[in-house]
Amino acid sequence: LTSLFTAFHHSLPIPGALTIGGALFTLVFAYLIAARQTTTERYCTVLFLAVAILLAALIINLKRGPWFGAGIGVFLLSLHYSKRALIPLILAGLALVFFFPPVYERILSSEQHFFIAGGRSVMWEIGAELLVRFPLGIGLENSPILQTYAPDMPVTHKHFHSNILNLIVEVGWIPLFVFLWWIGQLAKAVFQSIRPKNFTLIGIAAALLSWQLAGIVEYNIGDSEVAFVAFALIGILIAEQQKTESSTETSSV
Repeated sequence: LTSLFTAFHHSLPIPGALTIGGALFTLVFAYLIAARQTTTERYCTVLFLAVAILLAALIINLKRGPWFGAGIGVFLLSLHYSKRALIPLILAGLALVFFFPPVYERILSSEQHFFIAGGRSVMWEIGAELLVRFPLGIGLENSPILQTYAPDMPVTHKHFHSNILNLIVEVGWIPLFVFLWWIGQLAKAVFQSIRPKNFTLIGIAAALLSWQLAGIVEYNIGDSEVAFVAFALIGILIAEQQKTESSTETSSV
């Protein structure tokens, strides 16, 4: 609901009170439906509404990086669980692109926005120069220095719109390798535990992959909302691993 409110508030001219009212209506509606259902039906209803709200927030936010990351994650989940679902999902995605003007226009303007004054082309060029000049980094949270290198840079642009570039510019090559090692260890842990086809772990794998794919063109480890969800998923992953290891030790005894 927070994601949906943020998306509406920043992307559409809708008053915040109206958006909050819509979110509360959704909650009340979900409660009234779930109150007359069995536990399983209630779980499915809440899950369906949650996914619908998140998808709405994802689309309305008009962020191409998250679209790319989430699209790859959904594709891999479908590929793993139901290849027959791929065609309907692809058709739904194409319909959304071609029949929802904001999405269509956003995708068509990608190249223009990349090379616009103060856009990613400028930010990444400055970042490339800084990482060569300062291999040990310019200091944590010092990315706003890019404002001094590009006078036409919007004041709201205070990072390099890329996880890897932002890390390497701020803290240097060694911490970047540590970060990449950490991501690699997470992927290794997930895929080692995927063999019994644990749906929770496979979902976490897709989510973390989506997070980092979107992070190629977004600084989403700097977004507290995104980082909170990612760390929560990592916590679930650790708990699931410990559960699996303890059950394996018990069975071996």
